[in-house]
Amino acid sequence: MEVKLPDFYNALNITLMYYDVSTLTPHPSHLARAWMLRRKYNLTFFDSLHAATAIEEDEPIVSYDKRYSDIKDLRYVDPRTIL
Repeated sequence: MEVKLPDFYNALNITLMYYDVSTLTPHPSHLARAWMLRRKYNLTFFDSLHAATAIEEDEPIVSYDKRYSDIKDLRYVDPRTIL
């Protein structure tokens, strides 16, 4: 089965709108903070970007990855504690 990317992203957009999920626009401050977090905590690019975005936007990060709990200034929530 071949997935057509435009169709996939259109379906994703419809789903996000249906559930009233907002998305964030990337900012240079997210990337700068991510770079610092990668160096300090030896994170992957995407883990550091997720953590940096949560910190910069003053939002918690909900993840099963307990590694986020080690990051200063990041509010980490294990989903098992809220289910």
